Amino acid sequence: MDNEVKKIKPFSKKYIIRTTINYMRQQVDVSIGRTFERVADFDTDGIKSKEVFETLSELHQIRKHLNNLETSLFPIRENSNE
Repeated sequence: MDNEVKKIKPFSKKYIIRTTINYMRQQVDVSIGRTFERVADFDTDGIKSKEVFETLSELHQIRKHLNNLETSLFPIRENSNE
C-alpha cells in the first residue's frame, strides 16, 4: 500500500467560484419567486406590502451584484462547461 500513488482529483478555482456564484444566484431566484408569491397576501397591509417590495428590490440588487461579480472575475466566458 505504501507504494501506491494516491490519485489527486483535479482542482479548478475558476470552476469552484463560478459554480458557487451560480448556486447563489439560483437561491436568490428562489427567494425572489417565493417572495413575489406573497405579494397578494399583504394587499390590505400597507406596512407589510412595503416590506415585501423592499425585500424584492434588495434581492434583485443581490442578483445584480452576483452578475457583476461574475463578469468582473471572468470577463470572457470561454466555455460554460468548465
